[in-house]
Amino acid sequence: RLGRGEEGTGGRDKASILADTLEAVIGAVYLDQGLGAASELVHRLFDPLIDRSSNLGAGLDWKTSLQELTASESLGVPEYLVTETGPDHEKTFTAA
Repeated sequence: RLGRGEEGTGGRDKASILADTLEAVIGAVYLDQGLGAASELVHRLFDPLIDRSSNLGAGLDWKTSLQELTASESLGVPEYLVTETGPDHEKTFTAA
């Protein structure tokens, strides 16, 4: 339940409050029903979004799609940590 202040300032539509609420629900399902039930809930909620994600933003250009999403939510530009391993002629790059 929201307080009067949050209710009056559009708290029901704030991304941070909605994200915290979803996290709490998933956590409660995990604590009450276990990892399997929490995993099923996450898949039920997010698999449809992942399945249609190639149609969002820049399609298969995931970096651009992520930047468009974070910009639309006023989250700023994503920061990437890139590591490289292996010899010069056979580098492997990992981004996180």
